[in-house]
Amino acid sequence: MPFFGLFGRLTDFRICPPVLKRGYSLKGHCMSKKHASPRQPASEPTSGYGPASTLSASHPGTTSTSQTSSRGRSGQTWPYLVNHMKSENIDFSQLFTLSQHYDDSPQTAKQWLTSFKDLRPGSNVSLKLVAVKVIDTAEDNGTSPTYPSMLPVLSKWVRMWFDRAHAARLLQKRKNPTKKAQRTFVPEDDDFDWICAYTTDYLKLDHQGLAEEDIVVLIESILYVCSKSGAAVDFDRLLKLLVSVYSRYGCPASVFGKSLYLLCGIRGSFPELPAHFNECLNLILSSPQGAAAVGVLHGFLRADTSKLDNSELSTTTNAARGGLQIFQQVIESEPTAAVSTGELLSSLLSATTLQSGRVNEALLSLCVTLVEQKPSVVDGPNEQFAMFMEIVDAAYGAVKVRKQATEEGSASSVRSSREMKLEGNGTPTTVRDMVDSVLERILRSSVGFKRSLVFNHFLAYAGQQSAETSLRVLGYAGKDILKEQDHGHWRKDTLQMIRMIQSPTVSSNVRLTAIEIVESALWSPELTWSNRDEGCIGSAEGTTTIDLVQELLAMIKTETNPRILQAVVDTAIRAVITYDARHFTEQTCSDLAEVIFREPASTEVAQCAEIGARGLVSIFMRSLNTVHVGRTDVAYRKLNEIASSFGAPAEARLAAMRLLFRIRCDSTGRIYISETSDSENLAAALCRTDESAAKFPQASDSSEEQGSSRSSGSATRRQKPTPPLWIYPGVPALPHVPDRQSSEFVVAPGSEMDVGSERRKPMELELGIWLESIITCLQKDPGWETYSYIIVHTGAQLSNVTLFEGTIRQIQFLRSVLYEQVRTTSFHEPPTATGLKKGDVALCIFNAMTPLIAYKAHFSRNECDALVRAFVAGVGSFEGTSRGCIHSLSICCFEIPASVTKNLSGILHKIQTNATQSHLSMHFLEFFAGLARLPEVHTNLHGDQIRLIFGICIGYIKSMRDRRAQTPVSAGAKAEAPATRLSGVTVPPFRAKILSAIELPQYVSTLAYQTMIFWFLSLKLSERAKHVPWIIKSLIAVDNDGNEQMEKQSEVFIDMMQRTAFSDLGETLPHPDFARESDGSVTVASWLVGLSIVTIETAGSTGRSQITKRQASGTTHSVYQQFTAEPPPHHAPLITDIRPETTLPTAMLPQHILLQLVTTCAPTSLASQPLPLPDADYVQRALKAFDLNPTVDSNKAGVIYIGPGQSQESEILANTQGSADFDQFLHGLGTKMRLDSAKFNTQGLRSDRDGEYAYAWRDRVTEIVYHVPTMMPTSLEDDPQGNNKKMHIGNDHVNIIFNRSGKVFEFNTFSSQFNYINIVVTPASRIADIGESCPASTITTTVNASSSSTKLSNKHPQFYTVHTLTAPGFPCISPCSDPKIISSANLAGFVRLVALNACVFSLAWRDRDSPSSDHMSSWRNRLQEIRSLRDRVTREAASAAPEPKKGVALYAGYGKAGAGGRPSLYPEGRGELTGEARRPTVVDYENVSANAEGRKAGGEEKMADLYDFSRWALQ
Repeated sequence: MPFFGLFGRLTDFRICPPVLKRGYSLKGHCMSKKHASPRQPASEPTSGYGPASTLSASHPGTTSTSQTSSRGRSGQTWPYLVNHMKSENIDFSQLFTLSQHYDDSPQTAKQWLTSFKDLRPGSNVSLKLVAVKVIDTAEDNGTSPTYPSMLPVLSKWVRMWFDRAHAARLLQKRKNPTKKAQRTFVPEDDDFDWICAYTTDYLKLDHQGLAEEDIVVLIESILYVCSKSGAAVDFDRLLKLLVSVYSRYGCPASVFGKSLYLLCGIRGSFPELPAHFNECLNLILSSPQGAAAVGVLHGFLRADTSKLDNSELSTTTNAARGGLQIFQQVIESEPTAAVSTGELLSSLLSATTLQSGRVNEALLSLCVTLVEQKPSVVDGPNEQFAMFMEIVDAAYGAVKVRKQATEEGSASSVRSSREMKLEGNGTPTTVRDMVDSVLERILRSSVGFKRSLVFNHFLAYAGQQSAETSLRVLGYAGKDILKEQDHGHWRKDTLQMIRMIQSPTVSSNVRLTAIEIVESALWSPELTWSNRDEGCIGSAEGTTTIDLVQELLAMIKTETNPRILQAVVDTAIRAVITYDARHFTEQTCSDLAEVIFREPASTEVAQCAEIGARGLVSIFMRSLNTVHVGRTDVAYRKLNEIASSFGAPAEARLAAMRLLFRIRCDSTGRIYISETSDSENLAAALCRTDESAAKFPQASDSSEEQGSSRSSGSATRRQKPTPPLWIYPGVPALPHVPDRQSSEFVVAPGSEMDVGSERRKPMELELGIWLESIITCLQKDPGWETYSYIIVHTGAQLSNVTLFEGTIRQIQFLRSVLYEQVRTTSFHEPPTATGLKKGDVALCIFNAMTPLIAYKAHFSRNECDALVRAFVAGVGSFEGTSRGCIHSLSICCFEIPASVTKNLSGILHKIQTNATQSHLSMHFLEFFAGLARLPEVHTNLHGDQIRLIFGICIGYIKSMRDRRAQTPVSAGAKAEAPATRLSGVTVPPFRAKILSAIELPQYVSTLAYQTMIFWFLSLKLSERAKHVPWIIKSLIAVDNDGNEQMEKQSEVFIDMMQRTAFSDLGETLPHPDFARESDGSVTVASWLVGLSIVTIETAGSTGRSQITKRQASGTTHSVYQQFTAEPPPHHAPLITDIRPETTLPTAMLPQHILLQLVTTCAPTSLASQPLPLPDADYVQRALKAFDLNPTVDSNKAGVIYIGPGQSQESEILANTQGSADFDQFLHGLGTKMRLDSAKFNTQGLRSDRDGEYAYAWRDRVTEIVYHVPTMMPTSLEDDPQGNNKKMHIGNDHVNIIFNRSGKVFEFNTFSSQFNYINIVVTPASRIADIGESCPASTITTTVNASSSSTKLSNKHPQFYTVHTLTAPGFPCISPCSDPKIISSANLAGFVRLVALNACVFSLAWRDRDSPSSDHMSSWRNRLQEIRSLRDRVTREAASAAPEPKKGVALYAGYGKAGAGGRPSLYPEGRGELTGEARRPTVVDYENVSANAEGRKAGGEEKMADLYDFSRWALQ
């Protein structure tokens, strides 16, 4: 770079060095104006050029262009030969004139100069050219000497030959423009080097003196060259020349300032100083002019630059930088140098106004040297140290450092080689780092004012320091300084630290640490704050604490670093909670909301938006349980605004929704935040759980569809799938764990909580706007992330019915919107990349609609009908929705039966259409079983519709029969695959689990038969027999060989139809006193008639009889009496000699009754003939055992009460009473019965051990007995673990858990391998903390032998959640496999139905691996005992019968069909009539029955005809 570019044209006297303008005097320190006396040099520098022999002029035949031109002008070769003269005769003025001939010919000039003989050894300078003293008599009376010399000529050529070299260099550069960074060497450079060396050697001659003006001319020539050259080699030559001048003659006053200006410029321009620079500088500073030089340097630093143009400003600032470095060099080399600290600091302060980065670097470096070399700077007065820190602050902030983004988002310095400096240990570091190191030492050692100044410096320039430095400073000084100051100073320092925190250039870690320090200071207990209350906000009396807080929180609007914003938001939350000022809260919440709507969209913006939303969430949560309900309201409204704003980032909206969907209220209406969302199970439907997402990688496989091509010819790019923004368990949904206690100050709309007269009325949370937000999002939300979150979580929140009791208008609108979306299938279509289908969305929509059933009281009849129609539409319309919709319809049967009745035809049609889907069989049958028990619902069904139900059940029976015959399947053996392939399509695991569920065949078959029984009994008596023929025909199975077969359970069902087709009287009782003593003695006889046992007890005198018919499906007791007419008068006497007159006559035996009822004179086949039972002990025992078998299926289930806060088995079993609503629930489950007089199967309960009473319930088919631990004796001393109670509930397959604990019930609370199913009943709204349960004293109970009544004196929950929990490996059963909401009025009936089905399932599950693989019902067991008794009687009779006589029977072959004949009425044949005693005929009934079952389906006598009793029973 040309020197002129840095310093200007120094020889232009219009540009005067500042020293001349500042008036610094050099008097007494400069040479005489007339001459300069030579000094004795310390050493003789060697010449920089070769001897004369090396010159081109000395070589023969060499003629330069310069020489030729010279001769042309002069006309002679050497116009003046000095060597022919003596030196004292030399006329230097003439030589100067002659030299003009060689100005343009350096080669000729060099030959001319070397032509003077008598050369000085080692140089080309002739000793003849020594300047001598000449007396000029014409001046000063002849006393003024002069010193003529060659110096003017040499000074002229130094300038001229440089110009030639410089021009040649420029020309060469234009020819080779690529060589920009390299110096271009030209031949003219040699001429310039030669003249500089020659001049240097010339000055070394023993001159008597040199004229001052000649030295000035030489120095100005040097300055001229320096102003134009940028080559270091040129400066080496010139500085060497200056050393020769200064060492012998000093520096003339006229060029003293310019010379220092030059040296400062060189010092400030070259990182590597030219040779001889320091030597030249030392000559000036060590000369008598040294003090003046210091003054000149001060002048350079204090230069007034206000009126300078850019060129002048550049040279001035460069000189100032050099001056600073010279000062540093002086102080480093000689700390005791006479440099005034105060004057220097004043000059340095002036230099800070130059606004040059290079100057400021030099300032900082000098400041470091001052601290290290002059301790007085730090130890001196505070005013001096304050000036020093002012210099450091000004320079530090002006140093230019290039920045780059670091990993944490802050700026770090990129140090160039020019900015680097070596420390003593050789470690490269910047000037700033050295300043930081020095100031750190000062910070550690100083206190008070000085320490505060240094600390404020670090705060002000933290963005320009290394993060390590700032963290160290904050670590050992931050907290202490903010605590040790007085009140006013503390606020000032805190404000300064806040300013540092607000700087985005500061490292993130530094800012975070500073925020912690400020926050601890703002809320420090050591500080006594004034003006902290609301009234002093905005006070003009200085900076209040809240002003500082507001200053810090102002960052919320502008901060873009998520980590910093999170820390500031945390501070904002604390501030909002601390300061009870509504407008402060509103401002903070508005600032947080403003963060959410920043533009443009980016990852950082989304992160910041989420932080802002979570900040509002935290404010809401922390304010909820305080009296400052205004904060709660402000935060709540902002969160609603965010959740419903489609333009907000999805992250922020989800953060708001995570809170809003967790808002709940307890039974009194008090608001609280639920820790869980209760929707994790449903989230799996959209693959929003870790488990489901891992099993369904379809989303990542579908990411190709998201690719885009830049042009039609480019290949589609495969993009990585975007990870979901919400998933379970995922990140914590809430900023912190919510307070479990319900708020006493915020309640749900419409709540009637009595707070008393002394307390503030609670604020009603306006939940209507939240419901409106949900509705808006369901209708218009374009974002899949937020839409999916809404449809998954809406249902769980709607289940908290108390929460929305005051928002009925919005609830009605929500129902309307959901119904319309279901009707038109206009709900959201999932993105293709997710791999989900519209049916998966429909699953969630129907889940959200199900809790709306609980709001039935607020819906019109048409709205209820529409709700049922929506669920009907979901059956079979979407893949996977049928199960959930049929469950919802089961709830509707209890809650809105009229609407179900109205839509029952459509329901049956839908079930019939989808009955072939095996995964729905259990759920359809459970629906039918429940519907059959609700006559008010199905009262309008006609015969064809009921026949449709029978047909569906029979279809399932046949399907299960075929499945068992083909592939015996053990239940629970199904293993789930990550994603099941159905019809060649991979589906999500949640839907795959629904569609591929394998039902338990035993349960399906048993439930199908039970359902048929219920529906047959629900028929009108006049209609029952009409269904018998086709039902029997449908129950007959045909095997592969064409043989007809009848299952044992089908036989039981037919037996039931026989007993109930023409009678609806129900159970009968035996009459122990049916005969009086006057009726005569009683004779008893029993027979096996088909598959029944008939016992007839007959009074012999009157014939009054009691007939007991024992069948599989029940026992019938009846009284029979023959009304005998009085004999006419002319009738012969009835008493004969055979009858003794002393006793009543025996006029009738039991056999007569049987013959009258079952036989005629027509022959009866042996198979149809009654089989008399012998009067044997085993028969009597069998009859007694048979009578012990119940005529209904008897079940058992535990009913367990869990009190508030209970979770351990021992404390639960120790309960001796439940709440009032628990007692009401028990009354609904069954009837309170005494155990000591029980006539039913008590399922192991004994009055002497398990209490006096038990609850039981039964109908014509089933019975259930409840094991209630609270009704059993409790002895904590003898049985602290409640083992006597657990003996019952631990062996119950089904337990009903009435959970009022306020906690989630865990399945393994009661450890038992026999507990299969737990039906958990929980209040839909959490029970309030106050008055959780009704004590016994508030319940009035009246107990008698058969029933009890309870008068309740408190208000019970109106709705309950019922949820069926099953052991691992169980399939989904019951309508409440997902939680369902049931009103208290229908709770007991619904739970009883679920429990009954669960008992049937448990028994089927228990026996699933038994050899028969069939559930043995009570009726089946009775049938089996009848068969067993027949088998034994047959065996006993066969073993006692004599061998038959040999011969041909009289009617041999009579019973066989002849050719073309018909079967005989007596196919069995008879013995001979002549001479052969009759013997008892024994028939193997099982073989006969087997033969009947083995009849060919196409035979003339079909099995259906044999079983169909309606053929002959009907008229």
